[in-house]
Amino acid sequence: MKKYQSLKERSTTLFINTAFAYVVFIVVSGKLLPTGGIETIWLFSAVSFWFLSLLSAPWFLPPRDAIISAVGALLVLTTMDISGISQFGAALETMRWVFVVFSLIVICLAVIALFTHDNDGRAPLASFTFRLTGIFGRGEILFSGPAVVSITAAYQTSFPVMAWLLLYWILITVGRPIERIATAWRQFREDTGATSDQPTIGVIDRIDHPNIVRVKLSSARAWKTNQLFT
Repeated sequence: MKKYQSLKERSTTLFINTAFAYVVFIVVSGKLLPTGGIETIWLFSAVSFWFLSLLSAPWFLPPRDAIISAVGALLVLTTMDISGISQFGAALETMRWVFVVFSLIVICLAVIALFTHDNDGRAPLASFTFRLTGIFGRGEILFSGPAVVSITAAYQTSFPVMAWLLLYWILITVGRPIERIATAWRQFREDTGATSDQPTIGVIDRIDHPNIVRVKLSSARAWKTNQLFT
């Protein structure tokens, strides 16, 4: 199996993910088009995460991905208006600035990793910052901040909706069902092709002493005498 999906497969997965998330947005918000308000930030964060993880990876180095993700999350967090929130306002404001500081730290680590890695990829500082960026600069971590604040702030009048959206966010960032289904389908097609290209005549039933191989044939007609089978 190929290690990475093709660009066509990634684009198809991106389209399916975005379409399903848009349907979820319409259901929970009751709005046909995104308004740009706080209730749509989680949707924009999800789409940004998919664009980054499906179209940029694996061709970009982790520091470059981290810079793009961190800058995107930073712009969303700093422009987010949660001043009119009736509940959890202070906690959400604190959470927002914690994510801002975290994004800035990731940007600094990514910049250091890029410069030190270009100068000497074997330098301890380059390896250290490169690994830290690969861990903390992942899109599912950086975009989770704006998404969680957005969901909690915009849908706090309905705790069931808030809980379902948070569960949905965990599912798409951790479980990634569409990507895994696409990978399983590609593996199924490759296995089907391999089976037709190299058919088997049976399976090994057991091996007896001294090295006598007992084979159970799938079909007796497939066995031909005086012929070598591998």
